[in-house]
Amino acid sequence: MTTPTPLTPLTNPGDLYELASFPAMLLMPMITVSQWNHWIIEGYDPEWLIQCAQMVHNHIGYVKMAALTLGIDKHLIEDHDLSKFSEEEFPYYARNFYGDKGDPDGWSRAWLHHIHANPHHWQHWIYPDGFTPKGSSVIQGVVEMPERYVWEMVADWMGAGAAYSKPPGSMDMRQWLAKTMQTITVHPKTAGLLAEILCDLGYCDLFETMSFATPVKL
Repeated sequence: MTTPTPLTPLTNPGDLYELASFPAMLLMPMITVSQWNHWIIEGYDPEWLIQCAQMVHNHIGYVKMAALTLGIDKHLIEDHDLSKFSEEEFPYYARNFYGDKGDPDGWSRAWLHHIHANPHHWQHWIYPDGFTPKGSSVIQGVVEMPERYVWEMVADWMGAGAAYSKPPGSMDMRQWLAKTMQTITVHPKTAGLLAEILCDLGYCDLFETMSFATPVKL
């Protein structure tokens, strides 16, 4: 394990007053003022935290827009990615994406926490040791994703594209799919549903030359 680059703790907690009033609409109910101030006292640059909160807020908003486009019931995605505001994830996301990237192990734990806490990620449905119960539909440790999470996953991909594109707002996934599709491992039935959804969105031609990675039943 690597040693994180030390942060410089805040020496004057009296400077927290203005930061404690950071817009609640960005923090949502997931981050308390005491948590926010605690991270700043530990040395997390408030600009890292503010930029991260803004981006997560934007991403969730775009995912909800994508869900509307896909016809997903809004109640099924009400808690989408809220774990990003947790103690286990938020400060590490902020430091990795908007800071000095000085704690790669902290970031790796945050990402692992995220995929374990959010079943709309395909990694959530894979046993690392290949666990495959006899008589089950599991194939080489890969579990079929419930349909609701497959739809949410596509909305997440669309929302991520819109949040991170320059300028933001484009939900076009073509370049991203062409680059990453073959690295995404899903159950064959999940791959079939994904192909149907993505074809309906105008990406049928991609499947002429590539496909999702799928395990083969032994």
